[in-house]
Amino acid sequence: MNRLLPLIATVSLLTLAPCVCAQPPDLARPRIWTSASGAELMAIFVELSSDHVILRNRQGDHIRILRAKLSATDQALLDEVLGAAPPPSDAASEFAL
Repeated sequence: MNRLLPLIATVSLLTLAPCVCAQPPDLARPRIWTSASGAELMAIFVELSSDHVILRNRQGDHIRILRAKLSATDQALLDEVLGAAPPPSDAASEFAL
């Protein structure tokens, strides 16, 4: 039995390791957000409102940015953490016959 304890401990750690490593990024921590044009902003994610992302910069100001204007990497991060963005609604198609 004593020989099995190290093996059991190793297997347990290997089983739990993916759970620890695969955690999504914490959007409440400051990070550099990048626009599609390459402009960068150190900010904290506040909320996703419709098709806009609201960030808070170091001075405490809220900045509202169209999600589509963020870099592909930042949009993918939001998709990973919050779920994929809904397709843009086309008001004209809602009333089409």
